Parts: sequence; structure tokens; C-alpha cells
Amino acid sequence: MKKKIIHTSHLLLALMIAGACSEEDIPGDIPQKPEEPYTSHYYYSYEAGQQLSAVDFALDEGEFTPGATYIKGDTLFVANIQNGHYSLELYDKKRKQHLVSLRSWKYGNTDQKFQSPIEAIGVSPANRLYVLSRETRIDVFALEDLNFITRIGTGNWSDGVSGLFQAQAMAISPDGKIIVRTKREIAVYREEDVTPEKYQKVPFYCRSAAIGMDTNNGFNPHQMVQDSTGIVYLADYGQYGNRKIQAIDTARIEKGDQKILIDAEKTLGTSFNPCGIALHNDQIMVSASNGSIYIYDRTEKEWGNSFKSVNGYTFKKAEKLLIAGSSLWVSDTNAKKLIEVKIYKNEIREYE
Repeated sequence: MKKKIIHTSHLLLALMIAGACSEEDIPGDIPQKPEEPYTSHYYYSYEAGQQLSAVDFALDEGEFTPGATYIKGDTLFVANIQNGHYSLELYDKKRKQHLVSLRSWKYGNTDQKFQSPIEAIGVSPANRLYVLSRETRIDVFALEDLNFITRIGTGNWSDGVSGLFQAQAMAISPDGKIIVRTKREIAVYREEDVTPEKYQKVPFYCRSAAIGMDTNNGFNPHQMVQDSTGIVYLADYGQYGNRKIQAIDTARIEKGDQKILIDAEKTLGTSFNPCGIALHNDQIMVSASNGSIYIYDRTEKEWGNSFKSVNGYTFKKAEKLLIAGSSLWVSDTNAKKLIEVKIYKNEIREYE
């Protein structure tokens, strides 16, 4: 049996070129050899692309460490979690150009700024930019001009109706629900309640029971991502051994407290402490505290290979992850770089 390896992206390019030809360009008198029967097998390969460091964000060496990331169009939103330099950096990945830094703003006559590391970034259906900080608050800005709108949470540790207790991770659903992993539970807010008049007084709409989740006294990294079926996957570090990819079912969200939001059947146990998470086709990609990136195949329902390096780059400590098209962006906190990893799907044909 003979084997033939086909690089899918190259194959697509060839098809596009062929599709651009007219019928007159293709000779009609050349006999076509029939394709031999074959069986296809697929695998992914990875290659380093752009490597963004302090200089790419108009910062000096030692002033930048990448944290959470988000993509909107061609704009990358990148959290700078370097101590003493907390900011949100906007970068045009197509033009490879730094756009603007968001470090401070005005609320009334008061100057405000990020006072702790940014843990998550999201954009709502209403084009509002939500920035979650470890200091138990979510600052909300207008996406078009970055003007400050309001805040969820008080900035103080609180379990009250309008408080957040150590904000860890966040996802925003297509219907405008802001889903937050706090120190020991899941809190959900509705965008319609997030108004300037409710500054620091936005009430939670739904809050989960504290079941199946470790408290996070060590401020370990967490991350959320939502799939097309309404499941929000949470990379739940598990400081005290409860290491999981929690599956939060958004269909269970309803007004009230002590709700059961986690789908235990879809939740995945892990042998490692998960830090970051991203979804790519049939894969769940998870970074771990040991520096590796693990792959879970959702079709086969099994963990596959892990890696600490790709063609052209070796990670020092991969944490927050982001899928943008056919690229995986990895925040390498020890290297202080944001790394683009190009993903290729390859085909192996086995001919009979």
C-alpha cells in the first residue's frame, strides 16, 4: 500500500488557481486518468508566525508581559499584565501595527486606571468592551472610542448582590450574558442591567452553587471559551486538586441563586492544572501549568498529544490562548511574548 501526504492549505490554493481558469484555458482533448481508490487520514501540524514583544506595543523592554487576548476583526486586544504597567493594548495584526494603549480614563472628575492584572477581555453584541481585572471588577467601555461607560463590581471582595469575589475568567454569550468565574462559583450578568446609573451596583442575574469547583486562593490563571452549542468551557486550574475543564451550560441560566449550571457529563477531568483554553474545529486546546499545550479531540472524545514547541519556537510558559482564523495566539508569560502559531491540517492518503 502506498501513501501520499497532502498539505491541505496548499491543496486549497491549487484549487483556487484552477477555479480561476476559464474553460478555454483547460485543454479538452487530454485524457484524464481516473483517481485510484484511497482512504484519508488527517493530522495537524504547527508553525510559529508573528512574535510580538514590548517593542511591538511601543513599550520598553521589561514593561510588557502578555496576558488575556481577544480578537475583533483584524484588531488584537492584548492585556499587559506586567507589574506596574497594567494596560490594554490594541494591535492591527493585518498591518502589523500598534494602534493604541488603554491605561487610564475619567469617571466624572476622577482619574481611574487598571490597578491589577487583566484576566479576561470580551466584546458584547452591543459593541461594548468588557475588561475583567483580578481586582474583582469589570470595567466597561464603548468599543468605537474606548470611552468609559460603567463598572460591574466594586473593586472590593464581596459576595453581595452587586459584588464580585476575585474575578478569574469571563465569557460573553451571543445574547449578551456576561459569565464570570469568581473565587468559588459562576456569576452571570445581563447586559441590559449594565448601565451608567448602576455603576458598581450591577446585580447578578444568576449565580451558581459552589459545587465541583476549587477556591482559587493562589490567583492561578483560568480562562473561558464558548462553543456553537452554548456550552462555555472553563479551564479550571484546581488549586486543591479539582483539575477540570468545566462545561457550563448556558441553557440552564435563569434568574436566581444557587443554580446548577455545570454539566457534569460534559465536564472533562485532567491530569494537569489547566490555565488557558481555545477551540479549533473538533479540538479543545488547553495550556497547562507545566508549560505544555494539550489537545482534546471532541470527535474521538479523548486526549491526544501535547507539545511544548512548534516549528520555529519553543514555549517557556504558555498560558492564555486565542484562536483567530487558522492561527493560535499563545501568551508566553516567561518569554514576555505573544506568539502566533499557524495551524495546518494535513491529509495522508492510503491508496489500495
